[in-house]
Amino acid sequence: MVARAATITALAIAVVASAGTPALAYTQIDRNEQTRYAVETMNLTYSGFLARKDDFTRAGCRKDGYENNGFPYPGCRKPSPYNAFNWSDDGCSGREQIGFVSNVYRNLFNKPCQLHDFGYRNFGKGLTLSRTEETRAWIDSRFRTEMYRLCETNYAGNRLQRGACKTNADIVWATVRNTGGNWDTPPETPPAPLDPTPAPQPVPAPSPTHPTFTVMNTSEAPPDGVWFRRSPHTADTDRVTGHGVYRGERVQLTCYAWGDAVGAYGNRLWYAVTNVTRPTVASAPNSGYLSAHYVDDGAAANQTVTGVPAC
Repeated sequence: MVARAATITALAIAVVASAGTPALAYTQIDRNEQTRYAVETMNLTYSGFLARKDDFTRAGCRKDGYENNGFPYPGCRKPSPYNAFNWSDDGCSGREQIGFVSNVYRNLFNKPCQLHDFGYRNFGKGLTLSRTEETRAWIDSRFRTEMYRLCETNYAGNRLQRGACKTNADIVWATVRNTGGNWDTPPETPPAPLDPTPAPQPVPAPSPTHPTFTVMNTSEAPPDGVWFRRSPHTADTDRVTGHGVYRGERVQLTCYAWGDAVGAYGNRLWYAVTNVTRPTVASAPNSGYLSAHYVDDGAAANQTVTGVPAC
């Protein structure tokens, strides 16, 4: 009995030890995609950012008070590697530094402040995507740009109020530039290490009956990117981040179908495609229906590519 108890105790200790050191979560390829997506997110307007943040929040990916150190957020339903971003914020904090900025402007700038928090909490801490002064300056610059945008929007018809608003924006910007916020504060736990980068997956070679084209028009409705559809209908998408195409990627056409009209020329032609630039998303095939409006095949609207069969 003593020996059995000792064995159980040893097993329990081993379990606790392993629980304290989670398995490696991401590869370098994942980290590169996280960086690309975070840069894209920081380049959104404050309204575009809030829409994306709301989407992730509804997917259970915002955990206030939880320090992310590079592992997936518990309960986040977004696929890997998009499930490790820190979407929390504390609004326009730092009253001890910018106490002379009125609450009117604190409240007005809340939306750009949330964008700024995303930058600091993912590039500087958390995933630590790029903890450099150059990156911090870029994040702070985006912050000021979006504060200015709010000033232009809210006080479009009043030059004096617009000027006062921008003056306060400059004060807030100068404060974060001079104090650094929490950029230099080390995380309580070191960032999660990366798995060794696996060998890149071979890109499927196009066949004569399955031509490959670069995508286009993916930035018509910012941010850049178009989701794949499960059928040739615009609303039929799973809205999974990364399941689709981004600017410059290439797709291989499998077959064509007719569906919803897309674009200024009412293009009703759709293709079942595979993204050969990123063949998988979260270990699942990165394929689906894509309107021909987004395929740079050189053909006119509603004109199929020669050799591609009907679905």
